[in-house]
Amino acid sequence: VTMAPDTSSPSRRRGRLRVPWAAPRPLPRCVSSSSSSASVPAVAALVGVVVGAAASLVAVLPLLGVAVPLHRLPAAWIAPASTQLGAKLQAKGAADASGRVPRQRLAARPIYISKRMEEMLDAENLKAALLQEKWQANAGAKKRSQKVVEGRRLAQIVYVRETMEKVWKAEEEEYAGMDYSKQRPEIRAGKKEIIRLEKAGLGPAARQQSMTISLIGLVPQIVSARASGEPMDEEELVYFFGTCEEKYGGDLKPMLVEAYQKMEYVSEGLGTMSLLFRSMAKAKLQSGPAYETLAKNAFPLCKKASPVEIADFGRALASACQLDADTKASITKGLSVSKTAYFTPEPEMIRILAWNCGEAGLRLPEVFGDPHHTVVPEVAVEAWNSVARLASIPQGQLVSGAPVPIVAVEEVVTEEEAQGLIDLADKEKLWQPSARIGKKPVSGRPWSALFGNSSHRTHPAIVNIRLWAADAFDVPVSQVEAVRLVRWRVGEATPTPHADTKPAGDTSMWARGQRIATVLINLKTLPDEAGGDTVFQIKTGDLCIPPDVGTALVWPVVDTAGRPSLAATRSSREVLDAGVWKYSAVTWVRSQKPPDWYKDGMRL
Repeated sequence: VTMAPDTSSPSRRRGRLRVPWAAPRPLPRCVSSSSSSASVPAVAALVGVVVGAAASLVAVLPLLGVAVPLHRLPAAWIAPASTQLGAKLQAKGAADASGRVPRQRLAARPIYISKRMEEMLDAENLKAALLQEKWQANAGAKKRSQKVVEGRRLAQIVYVRETMEKVWKAEEEEYAGMDYSKQRPEIRAGKKEIIRLEKAGLGPAARQQSMTISLIGLVPQIVSARASGEPMDEEELVYFFGTCEEKYGGDLKPMLVEAYQKMEYVSEGLGTMSLLFRSMAKAKLQSGPAYETLAKNAFPLCKKASPVEIADFGRALASACQLDADTKASITKGLSVSKTAYFTPEPEMIRILAWNCGEAGLRLPEVFGDPHHTVVPEVAVEAWNSVARLASIPQGQLVSGAPVPIVAVEEVVTEEEAQGLIDLADKEKLWQPSARIGKKPVSGRPWSALFGNSSHRTHPAIVNIRLWAADAFDVPVSQVEAVRLVRWRVGEATPTPHADTKPAGDTSMWARGQRIATVLINLKTLPDEAGGDTVFQIKTGDLCIPPDVGTALVWPVVDTAGRPSLAATRSSREVLDAGVWKYSAVTWVRSQKPPDWYKDGMRL
């Protein structure tokens, strides 16, 4: 029967041709007539033979492991196949050697198909899922997620270690007894080098060296949390960086530098960089280019990091810079490039990073600059006024008015509180020499004890001293430093006059600014003949004040312009009486309130 296309329907474009389109229509029934009635039985018989043969073929092909797209075959072909061979296929089951697996009933009859056929049956759903995933990736609506496999990184590190050792052994065997200076070429990880070695007739070594090509792809996965799909582990990284320092791991260092150059630091985050620096330092890795490459990408990551992450990064930098001078120079160079070329850091970020580096023993003025050594004049004038007000209270007395005001205030602490502080320092063994030569304490110099732990901050006597100083200068208690005890035994003194301001470049000023005033409280009363006087060197001569329990000496340590002052330096005379020791508690008031990340003087 000839069917003409429906030209009235709209046409669809296919490529560059316009093909007439017609909606699907059922085949018309054969019109019975005298001329065609005789051929209908023959046509029906022929159709039955063709359908039966096709059904048998469909049933036999799975036994041979041939995949048949059942979803594209008419249902009439599948049903006879399940009827004819269903029992035999069921007897074989899913353990057949051809790899067939049982499938659920189709048209109420059991059918067994191969794995390939099962995949083809789900092809449409798979295609739709891939299109969906591709659309989401292009739209940026969903990040690619990787399956976390525990132990993957450790297995990769072990493989790298074994491979490098094999390469090294092969090289030693290949070139044994040869003149290294003339005949041994440098062996590098790369296809060009391998080809050159093969042409030179160095087959065994070249074949061993070809194993290192696979390491080029493994190193970026080991040092990246995103590439490996596994959380970073410090012990595993230390093990890997230690491999780079082995006699057979020298070729890993250029691979490491290349991996750092191609790493997507934005997706890794500052925490990963801190972990890498810390692990490299623990493994004592000597690779200036690797440290420099990491440091070049530091400041852009600090912009998006939290204060806690920046603080941890600062301590990781300090641990790496303590390895040797070359490593410190490489890190400094990388940080300088990162600061000037890629990103201008914010002042608050510099404060956090510089202070934490300083707390760990690292000063980088060429990168961070120096903190402000002076004080805002308004703050300095207010400190002077606060000291002058103390002289007007009943317990206060102006000891000296020029060149700086020095005021003595009685009954700041009681004798019980003073003795409690001394007992606390003795009980916890906090005493440390204030002056050393190497590791040995200097004879004749006092010892001190710092109450800097969090448990000390809640001691009643310590809380009382800090609150009194904060109220005297009308500042938050966080601007008052931790209390320090100083002890002078018989024959000990502080002969050299000294100022109480912080020197230029002191990293503590990043967080709290310069000192503006000193509060010195005597914890013991000494007889007149026992010595131990506090001596102020002023223009009119030495001002000697004997120690009296509970009395506080207060004076500013900056001038009214905010500059550190040397107008009232102090010292302590030698203790002469063997029956008494001198004890003092001292604290200082800072010029500015510490930020929230400072945690009241405790490291993050």
